[in-house]
Amino acid sequence: MGETAVALTDAKVSEFVSKLLDACAQAQAAYNAGNPTNDADLNSFPAPIAGAPIQDSTSGEWYSAFTHTVSVNVPLSRNDTTGVTL
Repeated sequence: MGETAVALTDAKVSEFVSKLLDACAQAQAAYNAGNPTNDADLNSFPAPIAGAPIQDSTSGEWYSAFTHTVSVNVPLSRNDTTGVTL
């Protein structure tokens, strides 16, 4: 990126995260396709949902919002690596 500091609101950050989540979804789909005998497919990274294209009023460039959903199980105690027995 070249900058010494990048704000989390910078478009480059959201582009990077979106591409990372796309790669996760593709890897998950490839794993599931290559392992058809598994009892349960991986499903933490569903494909993103694209919104309607919108045009930037200043630059005239077109954009689309993508909604990514990630599903993870997190231990009740976030400092532990396993779940808690109740």
